[in-house]
Formats: sequence, C-alpha cells, structure tokens
Amino acid sequence: MCFFLVFSVPGREKPEVPPHLERCVHLVRTKNRAILRLSPEEWSSYFVTSGGCSCALYRPGQTAKKEGNRLAEKYRKKGWSEAKIHRAIRNRPNRELARSGLQPPIPELVAEMTSAHGRVRVTLHWFSGNVEEEDGFEPTDCGQSSLERFAWEGAGTFRSETTLVVAKAAP
Repeated sequence: MCFFLVFSVPGREKPEVPPHLERCVHLVRTKNRAILRLSPEEWSSYFVTSGGCSCALYRPGQTAKKEGNRLAEKYRKKGWSEAKIHRAIRNRPNRELARSGLQPPIPELVAEMTSAHGRVRVTLHWFSGNVEEEDGFEPTDCGQSSLERFAWEGAGTFRSETTLVVAKAAP
C-alpha cells in the first residue's frame, strides 16, 4: 500500500514541526501496537506524512539506479554513444535521479526533533493494511546513531523495515 515513516520521541507532548516545514510534513499520533512496542512506554509516536502517507519522503535504494539503467537503454536504442549516454545521465536534474533513502526535509526534521527532545526513534515500514491495526511486523533495529553521523550518512542509507534512534551525541 504505502510507506509510513514514524518518529517516536520522549514524553507525551506532540512535537512541533518548524513553521517553514508545516506545508511539507504533518505529524499524526499513532496507537499502532507494533510501533509502540519499539520505544519505552513514556514515549509517543507519530506518523510523519506528506499527502497522506510517507512515500514522497522516502526513496528506495535501487530506484535511482534503475532509472539510470532505463534511461541508458532508451538512449542506446536511439544510437547514442556510451560517452554521450554517461554525460546525459550524469547531468540530469536531481529530481530525475534523486538519492535514495530519506528525502528532504526529513533529515532537517530529524535534526530539529533531536535538538528539541534529545533523541528520536525513526522507523520506516511498508504498510499493506490499516496503519493503526497492522501488527506483527518487527523492523530491524539498527541501534543508535549520533545526529552528526545520521546527517552525514544515515539519511541516505536508511532503508525500509528498519528503526534507528538518533541522539544528540554518540552512544
């Protein structure tokens, strides 16, 4: 059905989305049991959505590579040289061959939430049914990462069916 990104934070108060991101992302509290089991009981969890789900906020790892391969095949059929194909694919706008992983503005939002709450659990799951009722899934726990490391490499390497705590400082 759709990807859903979840942020879990310490406390019961709903986290604030910075004003400049309010048009891009929305936080909706969840009571999904599988999600709630991932964090301590005193934490609260929120779906992070854009347009009703999180599909626009995450790009699977092979999407850009597949798109590049599709374009290369298209250009070969037109009789283009390999050098010309390489240049054409390399010079395409980023929107065409976006990087994989969590998409903007999610890394910025993780940084904002981590600064405000000290840590945030980021979870991504492909829901195939009702997002509040689907149970029994267990995302791979990737442990904890510092905000600095997450900002440097984590957002681009984050994958579906994983969960990770991002903290202000290294564990």
